[in-house]
Amino acid sequence: MRTRKEWRPFPADYTDKMADDSRSLHIVDLNLGNKSVTNDVEGVLKELKLKHDLRGVKITYLDSMGCVDRIVHDNGKFIRFEPIAGLPE
Repeated sequence: MRTRKEWRPFPADYTDKMADDSRSLHIVDLNLGNKSVTNDVEGVLKELKLKHDLRGVKITYLDSMGCVDRIVHDNGKFIRFEPIAGLPE
């Protein structure tokens, strides 16, 4: 769970898990009523950078609708989302 190192209104609620090899990180949006990870991605990446070395790490994200996307970044600086999988059947 995130720690609040900086104040932002209604920050996203999420969990994150770094793979054992530290090459990939998976985020799950908990959808608790605050901002989504999608709408707070810059803040989420700033928080994650405090916990993890994000250089070269591939980040995947399960959103509140069940879609899996990749967060493309440059050492924690958001670039874009890339879809990986659509809505679950």
